[in-house]
This record gives sequence, C-alpha cells and structure tokens, in this order.
Amino acid sequence: MEKLLKALVFTISLLTIPFFSPLMAQDEVNYTAKNTYFLGTSTGLSLSSISIKDVDDNIFTFNAEFQGGRFFIDNMVLGGVLGYSYSKFGEEKSSSTNFGVFARYYLPPKIFAGVGYLWSRSDGQDGSTGLFAGELGYAWFLNSHFALEPGVGVAFSTGDTKVTLLTFNIGLGIYL
Repeated sequence: MEKLLKALVFTISLLTIPFFSPLMAQDEVNYTAKNTYFLGTSTGLSLSSISIKDVDDNIFTFNAEFQGGRFFIDNMVLGGVLGYSYSKFGEEKSSSTNFGVFARYYLPPKIFAGVGYLWSRSDGQDGSTGLFAGELGYAWFLNSHFALEPGVGVAFSTGDTKVTLLTFNIGLGIYL
C-alpha cells in the first residue's frame, strides 16, 4: 500500500509539472529576447530652449507617441515612431506630427538606453525638421507582457531652427 501511495504521488507530481512550471518560471521570462515584439505608447512634457535668428526663448511642449518594433537580437529592439506634439512659444502655439526610427538597448535589470531620428512637420511649415534623439529609462514590468516605462530624453534639431529638447516621459510598453 505504501509503495502504491508513493507511486501515485510521483505520477501526479510528474503530470502537474507542465501546468505549474510556467507559473514558477515567471521571473525567468526574457521579455527582451530575440524575435519578441514591442509596442509602446508614451506621453511627456518638455521644456526646451530655442534660438531663431537672434531670438532666445523657452518652449513648453506636450507630446504623445506610439512606438512599434522587433527585437532582432537579445535586448535590442529596432522600430518606428509616430507621434503628435503641441508647443507654446511665447504667445505662439503650434502642433506637429512626427515620425521616425529608433533603437533601444536593455541593460540588466531592465534599464534601457535608446537613440532615434525623427522627422517633424509643424502646422503651416513648408518643410520638415529633423531631430536626433536619445533616451534613458526603466522598464518596470507589471506582468509578463506590460511595463510602465518612465524616462528622460534629449533631442537636437538638424535644421536652420536650432532646438534642444529635454523631455520627461511616462509610457506603457507591451512585449509580445
């Protein structure tokens, strides 16, 4: 009887391992593994300095972005950005649409650093302005697919209008 009981406990244990092993391995999930997809949204505020033909002033900007990409190697995602921003410069107000590309690398324990290039087109502007951007942030995973991502960024314009942006963002990342 004792041998039968031991055999039954052993068999039940073996049969339940496939059901409970994913629960036990939650801490071992690599959210940034090769071939994982990333979708993200973020909103942020920035205070900027601008210099246009001998005029120096500050700009207040609110932005919202959508990002999507793929991890082509472990810990590195490459993707695209689509965004909208609203700015106030003195009494002037404007909005712009942005699109671009980005690369982001994740360092243990979930700190990330990224670079990107954005093209921005403002209301009433004939051409577009290019921006080189960098970011530093933290991915705080809420579960196996969602992370809150606070960060700080900086961007520099490449056109005639010299703009330097310092941004503070909060985002939601989805890892699939």
